[in-house]
Amino acid sequence: MKVLYILAHPEPKSFNAAMKNTALTALKEKGHEAKLSDLYAMEFDPILKASDFPERKKPGFF
Repeated sequence: MKVLYILAHPEPKSFNAAMKNTALTALKEKGHEAKLSDLYAMEFDPILKASDFPERKKPGFF
C-alpha cells in the first residue's frame, strides 16, 4: 500500500508529531510505502492569490 501522511502542526515535539512518527514507523515496518507531507515545513499557505495562477485564459479574472 502507498500512504501519503499529511501533517499540519507547527510544533515538531507535539503529540501530533509523535503520532506521525509512530504511524510512519509502523507502516514502513509492515512493508508499506509511506511518504510525509509536512505543511509547516513546506511553509504552505492555504490562501490562494491571483499570483498563484500566472497563466490564465482570462488574465483579468480570478
